[in-house]
Amino acid sequence: MMLALAMQSSRMGVWWRDIATEIVFWSEELEEIFGLEKGDFSKTENGFYDLVHEDDRQRIWAEVENAIAEHRDYVIEFRFHHADGSIRWMEGRGQAVYSEKGEPVRLYGIGMDVTHRKQAEEALRESKERFSKAFNSSPLVFTITSLKTGKLIEVNETFVRISGYTREEAVGRTSAELGLWADTEERERELRAVLNQGQITNLECRFRLRDGAEFIGL
Repeated sequence: MMLALAMQSSRMGVWWRDIATEIVFWSEELEEIFGLEKGDFSKTENGFYDLVHEDDRQRIWAEVENAIAEHRDYVIEFRFHHADGSIRWMEGRGQAVYSEKGEPVRLYGIGMDVTHRKQAEEALRESKERFSKAFNSSPLVFTITSLKTGKLIEVNETFVRISGYTREEAVGRTSAELGLWADTEERERELRAVLNQGQITNLECRFRLRDGAEFIGL
């Protein structure tokens, strides 16, 4: 009972396949993950692959066969068709049991619903893409600097165009090494403000370009 509750709460189910008979057993928890009623799974390997997303079937089959041949465990993520029509994600883990002659006789493993994690990863990726697009296309100068080392982590296209430094020349170096601050005391005041307040706004400072020209910026 405790094991069943643990599997339900973690969205995980177990399975095994008898290689000789090709009978596949799924736990109730695994059937539930796929949206099936208890006992509705066909108990066949083909029945499983029918539920797997068409673009992932060959990849799963190849990984499982290679793992059996190499006597190793496997871990693979794939999409599947839920009974409600949605596409969800699963992480499958499995391994084989071998006879004394080294022949595979049974496969067993677990399937975990990782849809929420994959959705979060996709949302994070899209957020990073939106940030990158806004960062690089902005007409304003934007840089990302490490508070710990003072080194530039990233600069946008406007910085490159205005400062005269290429991205390769700037990233990995400090603003002091590049001579970007016309007044180093202004840099120290800005840094103290960031450390004490967490942010700064509307602070005018004088900056120096690669050619020595100076300008005032925020």
